[in-house]
Amino acid sequence: MQYRFCPWCSSELVLSIKTHSKKSRPHCPCCEFVHYENPKPCVGAVIVKNEKILLTRRAYEPYQNHWDFPGGFLESGENPERGLRREL
Repeated sequence: MQYRFCPWCSSELVLSIKTHSKKSRPHCPCCEFVHYENPKPCVGAVIVKNEKILLTRRAYEPYQNHWDFPGGFLESGENPERGLRREL
């Protein structure tokens, strides 16, 4: 599916390079939504210890240097639990 307008804020999408892959993708200049034509399965974890939550700082766009839960993309055919262990 190809979006013309942002599904989050309804602004018109523009083509530009917004990710570490250097590929041009439709993205919203207002809310920073990026439309990926090849969604990939991923895993993430919320780790709580002593009433504190573990966060990591994102290394790549989108949202580079923003705080996030630990996790990442699964390899082809990878079991989600095994992939989460690898990412952690």
